[in-house]
Amino acid sequence: MPIHRLEELTWRQLDQLPRDRTAILLPISPLEEHGTHLPVGMDGFTAVALAETCADEFVTRDPGRHAVLAPLVPLGTWTFDMVGSVKVRQRVVRELASDLGESFARYGFRHIVVTNGHGAPGHIVALEEACDRITRRYRSKGVQMVSPFGPMVSRYFEGQYGAELAAETQGELSAEQAAHLPDDIHAGMFETSLLLHLKPHLVGPEYRTLPPVLMPKESLGLTSAQVAGQGLGYLGYPASARASFGEAAVRLVRRELGELLDRMVAGEDVSALVHSSYGRIPYFRTDFLRVLLGAALALVLAIWLFWR
Repeated sequence: MPIHRLEELTWRQLDQLPRDRTAILLPISPLEEHGTHLPVGMDGFTAVALAETCADEFVTRDPGRHAVLAPLVPLGTWTFDMVGSVKVRQRVVRELASDLGESFARYGFRHIVVTNGHGAPGHIVALEEACDRITRRYRSKGVQMVSPFGPMVSRYFEGQYGAELAAETQGELSAEQAAHLPDDIHAGMFETSLLLHLKPHLVGPEYRTLPPVLMPKESLGLTSAQVAGQGLGYLGYPASARASFGEAAVRLVRRELGELLDRMVAGEDVSALVHSSYGRIPYFRTDFLRVLLGAALALVLAIWLFWR
């Protein structure tokens, strides 16, 4: 079979795969509260489903290709501060993702894709930083490690996916619902729809009666989920969820990833396509506090030297 599970392969079976026609899929997402109606594994289920979808699309486009699915790494950063969320430092996520990618890049695997179901800017940027590091380090071997879900998330919150989803559902997603997507931040209509499609038995029936909970993005913080609305841990419109919306979203992502991997296999530099807008904001960078502290110390030292 052209789709392989990493943990089921021997090292020799892995080593025999063609480096130029094999994609390595690394799902990395945290355990995090997702309201009273979705499980704490929501982001991980999404990351795994996207990895499997990406693998299937990759080999469907060319049966001579291979895809290797790594097990989920259930870790992430910038999780909402609430019971059920597992918090890991941003730097740890970056270093972990770097080490995972390097484990394949050093042996010549060229196409490494991190899949992610967690939309927090700090987590997205940590993964992008790790991918950039491995790509730079192994560029001479033709390696590209990418985390393409950051740009998708930032475009989602900028309202760019609404029209596409409405078209994909053939109008079942109304224009009003599409317009609400940028405010559907956490465990709302979008994520509930995804799990209704992927694992409906894990969705609590109370989602149908949950009222909308909205919060301006500029007010968001790690405690937002426990203070917004009734403090149930969601932000958005869960009652509007439909399995068909989740299915349509997966189809959209599948096509986008298939096209991205085609370009990677063709040897095209895709770096311009796999960076979110979050990476341009210094506060979201992994080394922000260290750089800020270093700059402050340098300023103090300069002032002291000037006046001594």
